[in-house]
Amino acid sequence: MQVHQLSFRHHKRASYFFRDISFDLERGKMHALHGKNGMGKTVLLNLLSLKVPPNGVMEGRIIGGENAILVNQRFDLMIADQFSFLENLKFACINRCPHPFSRLKPPLFYPDFLEKFHIDISKPASKLSGGQRQILALLMVLQRERNILLLDEPTATLDEQNARIVFEFLKTLTLKNVTLLVVCHDRELTNHFVDGRHLHLEMGATGLRRLECVFHGA
Repeated sequence: MQVHQLSFRHHKRASYFFRDISFDLERGKMHALHGKNGMGKTVLLNLLSLKVPPNGVMEGRIIGGENAILVNQRFDLMIADQFSFLENLKFACINRCPHPFSRLKPPLFYPDFLEKFHIDISKPASKLSGGQRQILALLMVLQRERNILLLDEPTATLDEQNARIVFEFLKTLTLKNVTLLVVCHDRELTNHFVDGRHLHLEMGATGLRRLECVFHGA
């Protein structure tokens, strides 16, 4: 994904919220987006997935935005608890075959994930751990065949153990050439797992939010 001189206003008469933001996300790596509450991290993620608010004005270029999908904090809303892990994945496949006469494709999931994260695909979703439910939700999103995931605090509701499981899963996704941009307030997790850019949103001297690349992961 490449972002060139991205600017945004909430409406035509509003002051700029962002102005001339440029950066790129290397393919197949995990990147992090940092910033205090209210800095506009969620606004930026929405723009990167080409979701512009009804009255919003976006300027600049986002190359690769059509291949990006945003996963918000309420990942569990897409899961049907009474159905199994596998059944939920099959439901997600419907988005890939909207025509009623299309043959439903088998779900895309990687068998090596199941053993590594101790997932029983026949178990009802209500019986899965928090980390396993997040993995299910992310695999459901991947049924849309997108290769850039924008994750808005994917571990916000999880305990330390399940949060680490999710980050281990995300790291595994990069081996499948998926590009990730993750918002997470746990710097220990991001410092350990992120191997791409660390982007930091902060308020500049003029009152405009600015984005800095703090450093690259190892």
